[in-house]
Amino acid sequence: MRTSILRETSTPTRPPTRSTRYTLVREEPHYQHIANRHEFMRAWAVQFELAYTDFRVIQLALQLDGKEHELLERFTATYDDVYEYEYAFAAGGLEGFDAKFSGRLDSYKSDVDLLLGTISEIQSLDRHPQS
Repeated sequence: MRTSILRETSTPTRPPTRSTRYTLVREEPHYQHIANRHEFMRAWAVQFELAYTDFRVIQLALQLDGKEHELLERFTATYDDVYEYEYAFAAGGLEGFDAKFSGRLDSYKSDVDLLLGTISEIQSLDRHPQS
């Protein structure tokens, strides 16, 4: 059985699968919420905070692994880029997002896609020998 350097977790939108293989699924509800012009809501803020916690755990796992420094740097940079957009929304709703990023929704989507690609790379890491 192959396992990654990360462990399975659950979120309010996805129950634990009880698998031994970590499958980070980031469907990108944050981008869709903003792109669809929905107002800020508390559940979005909770997901925003959970995404940050997930980021820190993955970042720590990569740091402790010590073998993927370039991937760690890219993951951190791409997350930071997406975080800027999402923090603007978390702090000021649509009005705050528009004040800072009006007309840049395509750029936000591009940054989200880069982050998801980096997460896919991380998911493919295998640090444990097969049993």
